[in-house]
Order: sequence, then structure tokens, then C-alpha cells
Amino acid sequence: EKKVIGYILIFLVIVLSWIAIVRIYDDKDDNSYLSELVVNGGEISPQFTKDNFKYTVVATGDYVSFSCKAASKKSKVEGCKESIEVTNKEIVHAIRVEAEDTNVSKYYITIVKGEVKENLDGE
Repeated sequence: EKKVIGYILIFLVIVLSWIAIVRIYDDKDDNSYLSELVVNGGEISPQFTKDNFKYTVVATGDYVSFSCKAASKKSKVEGCKESIEVTNKEIVHAIRVEAEDTNVSKYYITIVKGEVKENLDGE
């Protein structure tokens, strides 16, 4: 009877050790934020912060491009290194950040064509 209890205890120690090891090595990064978002060819508002997911860009030219950096080196970023042709219609562009643990954040950027303001007073 003592042998059976001993075997059960050894089995439990092995199982609990395995669970602990799996949890340590399976602790994947859940950071799905951007740390930087830079707009070329337009003005972004509001100012970029990692936890705001909706922005507007007023284009100053015919194209808008973005460069961005994930907050975690283990995250994958899509939609960043693209050049978007500005039209008279509003364009919504998405930047997707996927963390190592597959958590996803999406940043939505509405691109509108800027208006050239003419000085009608001749000044």
C-alpha cells in the first residue's frame, strides 16, 4: 500500500513539474500595440498614442504613406509600409498588429484630401 502511494506521489510530482515547465515556456507576448506611427504626406489627428485606434489624416499631396513600429519585436505588423493614392473620396486604411500570442489590435486611419485655401483678399 505504501508503494502505491509512493508511485502516486511520484506521478503527481512529474505531472505538476511538467505543467510548470509548459507554463514558463508557453508564456507568449500579448503586446499588440504600435509604439510609433509616422505619416508622410499628411497631418494626423489626434496625435498618436498606442491605445487610440482611430485617426484622421488630412493629405497634403497625392500620396500618403505610413511607417510604424510595433511595441514588441515579436509582433507582426501589416499595412504599414504602403503608399496610398489620395482621391476625392474618404479612404479608411487599417494597420493590423498581431502579438506573439495571436492577440490582434487594429488601427483605423481615415484619409481625406486636404483643401488648398486660397487667399481671396489678394494678400
